[in-house]
Amino acid sequence: MSGLVSGIVGIQTSPTQPAVLANNSDLDTDVTGAGATTTIDYDTEIFDQGGDFDNDTFTAPVTGIYCVLASAGIQGRTSSHNGSAINILASNRYHRFEPAHHRSDTAAVMIATALMDMDAADTLTITVRNSGESSDVHDIREGGEGTQFSIFLVA
Repeated sequence: MSGLVSGIVGIQTSPTQPAVLANNSDLDTDVTGAGATTTIDYDTEIFDQGGDFDNDTFTAPVTGIYCVLASAGIQGRTSSHNGSAINILASNRYHRFEPAHHRSDTAAVMIATALMDMDAADTLTITVRNSGESSDVHDIREGGEGTQFSIFLVA
C-alpha cells in the first residue's frame, strides 16, 4: 500500500508531485503606485518539490489542474491611491483580483486564489499593480508581512 494516504484507495502522494511554497525575503521598495505592474519577487523557497519554481516563475512539469494561492503585502499608500490588483498570469489564462479594502489604508494584503489548467511547460507568475500616486511609492513587504506564494498539483 505504498503511496496511500490513511488507507483511502485511489488517493496517492508522491515525493515528485509538484508543490511550491515561497515568500519574499526582504522589502521591495518603490515598485508600484503610479500604475506600474511588477512581478512579485518570491525569492525564498520554503520547499519546491520537483524543482519547478525559479526566478519567480512556476513551470508546470505535467499537464493538470493546479491550485494557486498568492498574497502580496503592500505598504506606502497615500490618500492619492485609487486602485489595486493582484494577478495570476499563466500561459493559458490569467485571473485579476481587485481587492475590496479601504483606500485610505496605508497598507494592505492582497490575496489571489484560483484553480488553473496548465499544460506541461506552461509558466505562471504573480504580478501587482497599484495606481493613483504621482510616482511608484508603494512597497511589497516580506513574507512575514503577507507576501507568499504556493502552488500544487490537484488533478
